[in-house]
Amino acid sequence: MMGIKRDFIGMFAVMKGILMLMVLMIHHIAFNQAVLPSGMVDMLSQATRYGVTAIALFFMVSGYTLRREENWRGYARRQARQLLAPYFVMMVICVGLRAFFALCMGRFRIQVISPVALAFLYGSNTPFELFGEIWVTSVVAFWFLPVLFFGGVLRQLLWRIGNTALQALCLWGLVAAAVSFPSTDELQLPWFLVQSCTALGYLEIGRLLRQHKVLFRRLPLAFVLAATLLWLFLHRYSNAGVAANLWPFWMLDYLGGAAFGVVVLRLYIRSGFAAARYTGLLSYIGRYSLYFLCMHGMELIVLPWGASMRRPLLELFIPSGVLFWGILLLRLLFVLAGCLLIQRGKLWLQKKRMAGRPVKKRN
Repeated sequence: MMGIKRDFIGMFAVMKGILMLMVLMIHHIAFNQAVLPSGMVDMLSQATRYGVTAIALFFMVSGYTLRREENWRGYARRQARQLLAPYFVMMVICVGLRAFFALCMGRFRIQVISPVALAFLYGSNTPFELFGEIWVTSVVAFWFLPVLFFGGVLRQLLWRIGNTALQALCLWGLVAAAVSFPSTDELQLPWFLVQSCTALGYLEIGRLLRQHKVLFRRLPLAFVLAATLLWLFLHRYSNAGVAANLWPFWMLDYLGGAAFGVVVLRLYIRSGFAAARYTGLLSYIGRYSLYFLCMHGMELIVLPWGASMRRPLLELFIPSGVLFWGILLLRLLFVLAGCLLIQRGKLWLQKKRMAGRPVKKRN
C-alpha cells in the first residue's frame, strides 16, 4: 500500500471513522462492566484505559484544516449552525423520546426529563447536583460539539492578537490553566469551557502539522521512540481523561497523548489507509461523523443502558461473549441506520428547496 503524497479532501475520513467506532466501543465496554462483567470485558477495558490519544487525535484532525478567518463573527455563526444547532436539536429529541417512552409505560414524571434538559442547557458531562439540590445527568458523547465550537472560536479570537509570540503564549497559557483546573468530579464549569481550552491546544497542533507538512516527512526516530515509550508509561500509570479534565501527570499527560497522536497520524498517512479501496464503511462513518455522534449520543441517553438491563439479559441464558458482540453489532446497525436516515432526509430537503426556487429566464 503506497503512502499519501499530499493533502486531499476527506483525507482523514477513515481516521475519523475509526475514532467514532472507538467511542462506541469504549461506551459499550463501560456498559458491560456495569451489567455483564467478564474477563474479556476487563481485558478490553484495560486496552482502552488511556483514552487521551484518541480524543487528541479527533481534535488534531479537526484542527488540520483550521485557518484564520477575516470575519470571526461569520465563522462563529457558521460553526453554531454546524455544531450548536444539532446539539440543541438532539436535546429536544432526547427529552421528547424519554417523555414518550415514560408516558407509554405509565411512569412519566418531570424528573424523567428535567435532568437531561438541564444537562444540555448547563453543559454537563458528569452527573452532579446543581446548587446541591437539582440533579443533572450527563450529555455523554454530545460534549464534543460545544467543545469544538468554543475551541474554534477561541482560536479565531487569539488570531486577533497581532504579535505571534504573544498569541502562542496566550494559547498555551489557556491550555496549561485548563489542565491545572480541578476535575469535573470536583468542579464543572458550564458549557465545557475548560475542555474547550484543552481542545484548543490539540486543534493548534493539528493546524501546525499541516502548516509545516509534518505528516509528509519522516519523523525523527528519537521522537517516535520517546513518544511511544511515554505513551506506554502513561497507559500503565495514568488515568487521564479530557472530558473528565483529569491529568495526574499534568502537561506530561497532555503532551504525551499529542506526541503519540502525531506518530499515529504519520503511520496513517504513510500506510495509504486513507485512500484504500476496502475502507468504504469507515470512510462513510468518518464523512458523516457528526450524524454518527448524534445518533450514538441519542441512544446512550434514551435507551436504558444501565443496571436495569442486567436481569433481562441474564435470563436469556446467552454466553456473555455472544451478548457483548451481539449487542455491539445491534448498536452499530442502529447508529448507521440513523446516519443513513439523516443523510437521505437532508438530500430530500435540499431537492425540495431547489425545486421551489424560481427558474431565472435567460435573455
